[in-house]
Formats: sequence, structure tokens, C-alpha cells
Amino acid sequence: MINTHLLRYLIAKNGDTTEALALDLGISRTSLSSKINNKNEFKLSEVQKIIEKYKMSCTQAQDTFFMKFI
Repeated sequence: MINTHLLRYLIAKNGDTTEALALDLGISRTSLSSKINNKNEFKLSEVQKIIEKYKMSCTQAQDTFFMKFI
């Protein structure tokens, strides 16, 4: 499950938009939106591109893409 709020924060913090990120990932904005909102799953290659694009630390990547259930 994706941490929607954290991913949206990282997109904005980096001065990016979902439209630009979707273009970088080679998917539609609608497809990206459904993935961010946990309606569909990200491909591993998409996760890797996002981690590289935003220069995420291991902790940020884990907190964003591998949300822990308590």
C-alpha cells in the first residue's frame, strides 16, 4: 500500500506535478492517479524511477512504497 500523502508531498516538494511524473513514467495522469490512490499497483520499474527522480533515501522509499501496518 502506498503512502499517498507522503508521495504527493514529495512530488510537490520537488516542484513537480503528477502530469510531469506520469510523463516521465510513460503512463497517463489518470493511471498515475489510480496508483497513487491505491486503486492499482505500481510496477517495480515505476517505483525505481520515482526513487531515482526524487533522490529518495532508503527510509523515504520504504515509508512511501512499503507502508507498514500496525
